[in-house]
Amino acid sequence: MIRFYTRLQNYWRGILWAVLFTLSPVHFHIVPVSAAERGVSTFIPGTYGDFAVALTPAPGVYVRETVFSYSADRISRGALTATIDVDYWVNYNLLSFVTDWTLLGARYNFAFGIPIVDGDVDQTLSAAPQFNFYDDRQATGDFFFVPISLFWKLGSLSLNLYEYVVTPTGAFARNKLANSGFGHWAFQTHLAATWINQKGGQEISLNLGHVYNLENPDTNYKTGQEAFAEYLFAQYLSPQFAIGVQGYFYRQLTGDSGRGASFGGFKGSSAGIGPAILWNTKIRDQKMSFIGKWLHEYDAENRFKGDFVFGTLVLSFN
Repeated sequence: MIRFYTRLQNYWRGILWAVLFTLSPVHFHIVPVSAAERGVSTFIPGTYGDFAVALTPAPGVYVRETVFSYSADRISRGALTATIDVDYWVNYNLLSFVTDWTLLGARYNFAFGIPIVDGDVDQTLSAAPQFNFYDDRQATGDFFFVPISLFWKLGSLSLNLYEYVVTPTGAFARNKLANSGFGHWAFQTHLAATWINQKGGQEISLNLGHVYNLENPDTNYKTGQEAFAEYLFAQYLSPQFAIGVQGYFYRQLTGDSGRGASFGGFKGSSAGIGPAILWNTKIRDQKMSFIGKWLHEYDAENRFKGDFVFGTLVLSFN
């Protein structure tokens, strides 16, 4: 009788957790381990550090088409055990205009783009009984633009200072597990550097960034300030082909805040590393570059931990 009562008690406790999870306007946060809203950020690892990231480009128009996938999981243990699996495919389009104008001795350019997102989220609550929640979304992401980007050439060293703005134009709903947008403005300031040894063909590239997030008006959640560093070490085997290792470090500088951050001001951190290849070619006088990368996250705290796979085509018209 006691066993039956205990099982019945656990059963209704599970029902209660599921009801609270479903009715909560920010139910994704029932898992008390997320830093940054829903455990994600406008900083997408692997998209900022690349081959010759700060090298001054020739004036012209550049089209960058990147397709990447991200697969990750997270398991939490608190009042109940929750297993979350996320899978996203993103088509990341960027159009850059490099001018022959100079500002502060640097070449000026600007850019804009919009991603197309196909993602799904599967969350399992291991209560008694067990509940599973699944959601997917196919939609355009947040429109982003770079109003100012400055390139300097200092001998073997190249520098690039730019501002990257994310606008809340993608699909976002507070009661959805999967969203293609972040639901808030974000301002990223970047300083990138590239050093190339012309004789030996070695390259070292670094991109340092800071992210300032505004509050999401739909959830009253404000992600804290973030900092990151992306790096690349490469060896050019020829002017057309290079191999390298790319990685990143990410850390949240301030805790989350706002009425929506009901579980407290968490901070997150993560790191990843993986191989990268570059192939420069020309087809019928059309210059193009192919870039392939795999980025494995080997450490994560209060964030998802998974793998990125990138494929990028760059076309230059100059």
